[in-house]
Order: sequence, then C-alpha cells, then structure tokens
Amino acid sequence: MGTGKTTIAKKVAETNGWALISSDLVRKELAGMPATQREYVEWGEGIYSTEFSDKTYKRMNEIANQLLRKGISVVLDACYGKRSERADTYALAKATNAEFMCIELICPEDEIKRRLTTRSNERIASDGRWSIFADQKARFENVDDFAGDEHIVLDTSKQEDESMRQAMHALGNKR
Repeated sequence: MGTGKTTIAKKVAETNGWALISSDLVRKELAGMPATQREYVEWGEGIYSTEFSDKTYKRMNEIANQLLRKGISVVLDACYGKRSERADTYALAKATNAEFMCIELICPEDEIKRRLTTRSNERIASDGRWSIFADQKARFENVDDFAGDEHIVLDTSKQEDESMRQAMHALGNKR
C-alpha cells in the first residue's frame, strides 16, 4: 500500500484503452459496501481476512477472464502479496493467451508514510493506512516467480512521469 499501484494502474489502463479491475472496488462490492466507505480493521481481519481476500482475487480473475475472452485487455490493480494469488492470475493469462506483465512497485517507507497520511481523509476506495503497513509488508511474499520479461520493478519515489515511461516501455517490449 502507498506505493502508487492505483495511480500507475489507472494511467496504464487509460493510456492503452484497457479495462481496469481494482481489488479495492471488487472487495467493497463483494462486501456490499459503497466504494468510498472506510473499513478500519486490522490487517488480516474483516474484509481483509485471508478468506475474503481469496474471494476478492477469485472475483477479479473471473472478471478478467470474461473480458480477456472478449479480446479486451485488462490491468489488475491489487497487492498480489501471495505467490498463490500471482500464480492464479498468471495461469489465467496463459489460459486466455494474454500477454502477462507483473509490475512491482517499490518506494521508500518515509514516502509511503507521507502518502498514506496525506490520503487518509480522501474519499477513495483504499483502506490502506500507515498503522497497518508493517503487517502487510511482513506478510508480503517476494516476487521471484516470473521470468525477466514478465516482471519489472519500478521505484515510484521518482517523478510519476518517469515511472509511467518505464512501465510503458516494459509493456511495449511485450507486444
């Protein structure tokens, strides 16, 4: 959280005319909540429990599958903190003959803290906040499960335009 996933995902989707599937929005929809309603629970509880997260990622893949089978490219905006979540999405891409790219975003923790603190009063779908950041980070499984041309790491502490340039370059190399 706080690395800029949603910002980059939205821009990549908009730039390419691709559909955007947001875990924040899918999670809230599955919970029957308005998108901007905040759910302040500890990491791993409530709608952020393992079971609910599994349901969220499964639903995201169902939506992606429907779109990909219609020839519509997708951007999936989510943490993908577990290898199993990434493996399921990778398998979907292969089953639908879709190109696959994992864009991993990194950012110094002081900048993440600033971002999460700044956005705490914004009306957005994300419930990410500094008080649960350490728990999410501790549970994150390193991204070492893809070939070099299927994975890029972007430092989003740089100018947003630079991150987008790097993302688009990596995606362009996949076409």
